[in-house]
Parts: sequence; C-alpha cells; structure tokens
Amino acid sequence: MFNSEVQFGHAGSCANSDMETATAKNKALKEAGAVVPSTFDDLGEAIHDVYAKLVKSGVIVPLPEMPPPTVPMDFSWARVSSTHHHHHLYYIILGRGIRNRPNLLQITLIL
Repeated sequence: MFNSEVQFGHAGSCANSDMETATAKNKALKEAGAVVPSTFDDLGEAIHDVYAKLVKSGVIVPLPEMPPPTVPMDFSWARVSSTHHHHHLYYIILGRGIRNRPNLLQITLIL
C-alpha cells in the first residue's frame, strides 16, 4: 500500500521521514533543553523532578494547604428536619443521563 516504511501516530497522522518520527522529535526537544522522559511511564517522575527543582530555585513558591470548606449542616439533622422527600420519584443516573421512573419509593444513584 505504501512505497516506504510508514510510522503512524495519533489521530491518523503518519511520519513520512525520519525527521517526523517521535524519536526525532524527542531528540530535538532534549537538544533544545526540554525535559523528555524515556517512556510515558516516567512522565510523572519527570514532572515531579522539574517541580521540585523549580521550588528549590524559588521560581515556584508553594501555597499552604487550604482547609476543606465546612459542611453547613449536619447531614443526620438535615435528614430528619429540613429536607423534603418526594417518595413518588425514582431517579437512575447513568452515563446516558437521568431517567425518571415514577411511583417508586427511593432515589438510587448508579455510578
């Protein structure tokens, strides 16, 4: 089908020469000073190393952890006192959206 060796990438792209291959692009990026991990599995470690280096050099100053927001009401109290239950509605939440099933007695969440 092809007159020469072809290397395919994402979204139907193809490399028609050695300069268009991922290996050549990674080499050019490294020569330009970019951090290029050896494999995709090493990407997380590479990101961590760059982040740590930037923090150590003062380029990035980490912000202190923020406490999580407080829940405005105790759920057990809300269940007893202030929530209104519609026992005639039954909802199923699927990947396709919310489906209404009338005349059933509970609300079910399917993930």
